[in-house]
Amino acid sequence: MIKSFITGPFGSSLHKSDYVTDGIPLINPMNIVDGKIIPIDKMQVSSETVERLASFKVVPNDIIIARRGDMGRCAVVCPEQDGWLCGTGSFVLRFPSALFPEYFAVCLRSSYSATYLSGNSIGNTMLNLNQAILKSILLPVPPCDEQNRIINSIYSADVYFAEITNQQDQLAAYVAMAKSKILDLAIRGQLVPQDPNDEPASVLLERIRAEKEALIKAGKIKRDKKESVIFRGEDNSYYIRQDMHTEAIDNQFIFELLDNWEWCSLFNIAKIELGENPR
Repeated sequence: MIKSFITGPFGSSLHKSDYVTDGIPLINPMNIVDGKIIPIDKMQVSSETVERLASFKVVPNDIIIARRGDMGRCAVVCPEQDGWLCGTGSFVLRFPSALFPEYFAVCLRSSYSATYLSGNSIGNTMLNLNQAILKSILLPVPPCDEQNRIINSIYSADVYFAEITNQQDQLAAYVAMAKSKILDLAIRGQLVPQDPNDEPASVLLERIRAEKEALIKAGKIKRDKKESVIFRGEDNSYYIRQDMHTEAIDNQFIFELLDNWEWCSLFNIAKIELGENPR
């Protein structure tokens, strides 16, 4: 379950007149390039503006995902980007420490997620996401140890791909295809060996649910009235229960999960809030 889901500031909170040079960077969709956050000199704000909009500050391991344009464009916040500001057209996903945000960034950048988000997005001229669309995507959750192995494997592959790119620019198209294939293999559990001794993802998700219940009882967060539960029925089909309504969702899955993996709504592992449009 996502610890916090923030939509960047919009409306009257942030204006283009607030932009300064030599300030604190904003993170808008155009700042997210190839899975990295790239600051732009002309898109920065003063420390006073950041403190006024303190609830939109990012911290290391947050995922920034674009609300518009290329679906699935996202990046993980690095330590040196601590305190930067989520800007127009971006969401911030903040995960519990039990999860690896790098893995879920891999999921969101995969062709599986891009296809789903594009197919459910709104807008004709430019595709746009809203909270409801992002909350509805189902992501495969492997055990924690396997999440880590997947990330390490992708990092190793990225180093290899970088060497290839430096040597022969003409191979760029093949590299892109290979990266896409690796991402798809990763979310299907086919990238790294399976360890039967790994804690099942069902146990991980149950622990996160218990932590959330504790936060609700402590009054630190509110219970979401639209919280959903995914389960497998007696007919071995998957269902989602929300607002006292149960719906079959087998038609949403394009591949089978491994035994110790689980399907989970993104909303159940992240809290989603909205960003802001400067005027």
